[in-house]
Amino acid sequence: MAGGAGDYGAATAAPAMALCFSVPIEDNEPRAVGVARVRHAHGRAASGGDVKRPYSTLAQRGKGLDKLLGDLELEIMELMWVRGEGSVRGMLNVLNASRATDRQLAYTTVMTVMGRLADKTLLRRRLVGKAHEYEAAESRSAYLARVAQDVARQMLEDFGDAAVAGFLTALEGIAPQRLAALRRRADHGQT
Repeated sequence: MAGGAGDYGAATAAPAMALCFSVPIEDNEPRAVGVARVRHAHGRAASGGDVKRPYSTLAQRGKGLDKLLGDLELEIMELMWVRGEGSVRGMLNVLNASRATDRQLAYTTVMTVMGRLADKTLLRRRLVGKAHEYEAAESRSAYLARVAQDVARQMLEDFGDAAVAGFLTALEGIAPQRLAALRRRADHGQT
């Protein structure tokens, strides 16, 4: 199987309208995994129909945001959540201050990543003079809550009752006090 960063593996033989991928897991044996619909930015489905891809980000090692963002994306977002706003130049200076001389980032690298974070709606940008200023579009906790809700909603759409059963099984392992606090938060619309 050809591999590489971000490579989901070879597509299995299937109609072009519904491609399914397998993902190599730790022992390099490909396994079928859950799938989600992928759409182009233009609102139409990729390849003319629903294209399926693995929930690969959820199977990655790490915890929380490590599964959702790349290393530099996460580093930038953590700084933006603390600082509130900043420019590419300002972010570059902060990021490079903690890097060895031979590991310095280029201005264009930071500009590209911040632009992509804006495209993903994690950052908002506005033109100030000739440069963009960026700010976090939502707080860290609001982002985590939104992503968790989106994943749960998508799993319910994709797996129906099996997802509900899985959620209920997972809830059995939660301490009663914590579960009661989570119920109160959910009842009040808090996440």
